[in-house]
This record gives sequence, structure tokens and C-alpha cells, in this order.
Amino acid sequence: NLKISIVIPIYNEEKTVLNLQNQLKEFYNDCEIIFVDGGSTDNTLNLINKKYTLIHSRKGRANQMNSGAKKSTGDVIFFLHCDSILPKNFMGEIKEVMKNHEFGCFGIKFRGKKSLLMSICALISNHRAAVRKIAFGDQGIFIDRELFFLMGGFEDIPIMEDYNLYLRKKILNSV
Repeated sequence: NLKISIVIPIYNEEKTVLNLQNQLKEFYNDCEIIFVDGGSTDNTLNLINKKYTLIHSRKGRANQMNSGAKKSTGDVIFFLHCDSILPKNFMGEIKEVMKNHEFGCFGIKFRGKKSLLMSICALISNHRAAVRKIAFGDQGIFIDRELFFLMGGFEDIPIMEDYNLYLRKKILNSV
């Protein structure tokens, strides 16, 4: 039975953190949930329920996710953006994918009135993940713990740390 650790980098997320906590509350006993703050200056920290693990790190998504991963204890690490809307059975879906794979992600779907541009963006993102096996962080990346640390985690770069992780995974598979 796989243990899943959810790592959520946060920085000034007062507008989104309550919604994410509401989505996660029914899964609290089934997984480990770690919020990693990069120095929020708004009300974010006061809004995080004390039942969740909250750690502090240097600002920067890669650094924050690496800090959360080091603190985590799960077999699978699920990196989640604070503004995400999760599928209803995300835990079951992760466990099912991880039976035969070392990493995965969710598709993107935008809620509300969709513009043509957002619909095209979702189509391209989902196609890239399904065909090229490359996901971005806003798709919710989950990865086998041992593999993540074998790869050295996320590179501490200003942007595209998620894309970089997948490129390094593809290179690792080709060696």
C-alpha cells in the first residue's frame, strides 16, 4: 500500500490556500500533506490549518519543493500547486498509475467560461503529457521517492524546474 506525500510550495497564496485545504481535508488521514512557505508576506500562513505540516524554506519553487520532499516520508511524492483543483479520486488515480510507472501527472482542465486560447492550452498540455511524457507543475507531478532523490530532485533554477526534471528523466531512461 503506497504512502503518498503531497508537497505544496506556497508564497502569498491567501486567495487559494483555503480552497486547496478544503479539497484535501477528507484525505488528511490517508496521506502526508506538507506546505512549504517561501517567505509569504500576506495572510497565507495564518490560514493554514495547524493539522498540516508547514515548513519554511528559501523562496523559489524548486527549492521549496526539494525542501518539502526531504521532509516527506511517502513512497510517492505528489507536487501540487496551491491553485489546483484536484480530481475527485486523485489518490486512487495516483496509486493506479504508480503500479506500472515511476512518475505521472494529471491532465489540465479549466473551469468556468473557457476562451479558445485556454482550450487550446489545455489540449496542447494534455497532448504533451500523454505523447511526449513531459508534464509541467500545474498538472500535478507525482514521482517515485527513490527516483526523485536518485535524480537529485529539482534543479534550483528560476523557472521550468518541472520541465527540466522530465527532460532529465527521459535522459536517464535512455542511458
